[in-house]
Amino acid sequence: MRNFCSPILIHVFLMSTLASGVELNSEETLRAAVDKRPEDPQPRMKLALWYLKWGQLRKAIEELKNASAKIPKHAWEFKEALGDLYFQWAQDEGAAEAQYKEAFSLNPKARRSLLRYGMLRIWRGHREEARNLFEDAVKTKLLTDPWQRPLDVTRTSKAPTHSPWYSTAVSSVRRLVEGLDDIREEYLKWAKTRIKDREA
Repeated sequence: MRNFCSPILIHVFLMSTLASGVELNSEETLRAAVDKRPEDPQPRMKLALWYLKWGQLRKAIEELKNASAKIPKHAWEFKEALGDLYFQWAQDEGAAEAQYKEAFSLNPKARRSLLRYGMLRIWRGHREEARNLFEDAVKTKLLTDPWQRPLDVTRTSKAPTHSPWYSTAVSSVRRLVEGLDDIREEYLKWAKTRIKDREA
């Protein structure tokens, strides 16, 4: 996929990353922060986000799993983040559901985990179980209404209708995501060359 990694595409990717407000730290810098503050969840979350922004989904998942085991008192946060990762990026509803369930069991006040776990139970055909879950949440004052849902966890029951160019757009995005590792490698090569040119 080398021909996909043009300098223009690398530039567009980096500019979009900068525009999103994500710091372009190196993996080594973030890993050093993790080693310096092993009990602090923030450096590990930032490292997982860094992997994600560079298209390294597996590394992001692995980092959050390791963090969950190494910092048990914050395990629910890492489990919830894993749920988000599986749900939004990997599009694996089964894995997301398991992570949200575990996060909620570790922290019964984890509202997002409750809502997403309940919604996933509904989507997977367990409506009665989800209804009981939401009604219990009302009793504990975690929710004000058993039908309360934020917009980001709702979806229509019918399959959405897409315009004719939808599949082309999805295909292009998938190609971009698949090429992120190559984009990163090409950018790092380019950056090293620039440094050597300056030193010469």
